[in-house]
Amino acid sequence: MRNLVLVAAAALAMVPATLHAAEGTGGIRGSVSDRDVAAPLSGVRVTVVGTTLSTLTDTDGHYVLERVPAGEHTLIFSKDGYEREVANVLVTPDRLAQTDVQLNAEIIEMEELVVTGADLLADSELGLLEIPRAAERSEAALTRSRGAPPYAGSEAVRRSRASASANP
Repeated sequence: MRNLVLVAAAALAMVPATLHAAEGTGGIRGSVSDRDVAAPLSGVRVTVVGTTLSTLTDTDGHYVLERVPAGEHTLIFSKDGYEREVANVLVTPDRLAQTDVQLNAEIIEMEELVVTGADLLADSELGLLEIPRAAERSEAALTRSRGAPPYAGSEAVRRSRASASANP
């Protein structure tokens, strides 16, 4: 009987602490945008330091964090290609705190990059076959630009073959 009373007393002692914890939470909402173009940023990770609370911004750059313990918190905003931003926010019970931030694009300096091209088919038979085809396409384009109908040469060849087969 004495053990039952101790268990009941312990359970009753926990109830106010649980209610107090539920009453001691609020939320944080806001938006994240690109500082240079003022466009909303989706997929930004918003993390409450010292907790397991984290979320991503939606397609409009908005976020909401719920059940955040009341008190002063530090938020970290991070996204690939952008500098990390840190903001402090005060969360009050049963209220939503507003925190909007703008992220700067991350600039990465690199060594000079030189791009060169090479014709991998130039010294092969396939490369040699490509040269006449390119010349034929250029000649056809030139003929069309002078006012001749497209494929005029091929029409003349077809007519001459037809007349040759008609006159044996």
